[in-house]
Amino acid sequence: MEWLLITPDAGSKVRLSSILTEAELEPSPMYSGDRLCRREKCSVCVSVCPTNAIDRDGYVEVEIGGKIFKYARINKTLCRYGTSGLIRKALGRQDIEIPKNPTAEDYLKALGMEDPWQKMERAASMCGRCMINCPAPIK
Repeated sequence: MEWLLITPDAGSKVRLSSILTEAELEPSPMYSGDRLCRREKCSVCVSVCPTNAIDRDGYVEVEIGGKIFKYARINKTLCRYGTSGLIRKALGRQDIEIPKNPTAEDYLKALGMEDPWQKMERAASMCGRCMINCPAPIK
């Protein structure tokens, strides 16, 4: 599953990886500029999501280093249907029916119905429309 990360320098065109190290690293200062995403003005991510996984109005708030950050509430199971390519709108080979409120068990069952050729083609996420279409930072 991909997550939309927005930075002031690269907008939404950032992907994260993990690096494990024992090196002593100096932390970068926390971002203190303007909000980078203004979903109330834009909502491109919401409108391009083929599984409607991004909540138009709902947010999750998290406190990091004494600052409050907000991000869109995402239905992770719905997102997985898209990133796994289980529907044609997300470049899948077939449309596997998505239940109204899918559970993790529904998703695992859907994976069992996946086209075998698709399994071979899927090296990474099949969707990513939220990241591709995001115009952030929007001021």
